[in-house]
Amino acid sequence: MKIMDKNMSENTTETIFKDRTYSGSLKFGYGLMASNFITILKASWPFAMLFSIILSAICTILPTIYTSPDRLWIIAVLLFAGGLAETACYSGCVRLLTEYSQNNRMTRPRNWLTFNPQIFFRVLKAAIFMLLMTVFTATQTGACGYALTRLAGTELKPSPALTALALAIVFINFMIIIPATYPAMKYVMEKDTAFLPLMARHYRTGMRHFGFIMAIILVNIIIISVIGILLLQPLWIVSAANIQAYSGLAMGDSLGMPAYVMPVAFTVYTVAGFIQIYLRVSAIVNTCVMYGAIETGEASRLKAQQ
Repeated sequence: MKIMDKNMSENTTETIFKDRTYSGSLKFGYGLMASNFITILKASWPFAMLFSIILSAICTILPTIYTSPDRLWIIAVLLFAGGLAETACYSGCVRLLTEYSQNNRMTRPRNWLTFNPQIFFRVLKAAIFMLLMTVFTATQTGACGYALTRLAGTELKPSPALTALALAIVFINFMIIIPATYPAMKYVMEKDTAFLPLMARHYRTGMRHFGFIMAIILVNIIIISVIGILLLQPLWIVSAANIQAYSGLAMGDSLGMPAYVMPVAFTVYTVAGFIQIYLRVSAIVNTCVMYGAIETGEASRLKAQQ
């Protein structure tokens, strides 16, 4: 009988490089996440815990801004540190996915802390690029919405044509982001590649698979949102209570909260942050499977053209 190495996680025999439908990709992605969860957890939990603690500190300090606005700089520093911790967590997952793409297995780390600087900086670069694109899109959306709102309160009310133009601008901006997901994932999965040349060369490939990529992204967003809302109810309750208490304090009322509330809130925020980051890790896994499916489909297409 073949004895399995205890340091190897339980894996499926399928590779990510297979031409799949979006439903098949999601099924394989969540299956891959489930069958290798302990391995993924061991490779990333220190950074996930650090992220959770930083998020908890932000949520704990944020309501006090009502009475101490000078603490905003602390929030800014914590946001920056939390972003780095989150990126380090994702890079641990990407390292395992890269290994799986090559060997169809994920090796469970022997040390409690594993960190690959090269993968970290590649994930960070791709994340910053996608974040900037998202911020640009959100800014355009906000500007269009503000312009229409301002016009609605004047005699120069927005015409149907102007409203349609604003909505078209918003739609086009969002559509620009979706194809970029494929080259961004390709960059973090393939070492020895330059980001901008790869993005320019493979953005068109993302456009060809626009519907496939959009379906994966939408399902990821829906699942993360729904499960997050259901599992993180204590966070919303505690946050609402804290905000109400400190807003009342700013208006001269007493805080009216027992001393044990802050430790309880900090614990709730930490647990919620830990759950939330692994919900997002599942989206990383699904995006990796999406990348493998597109790579396989493109290879088949080029072979057929020869």
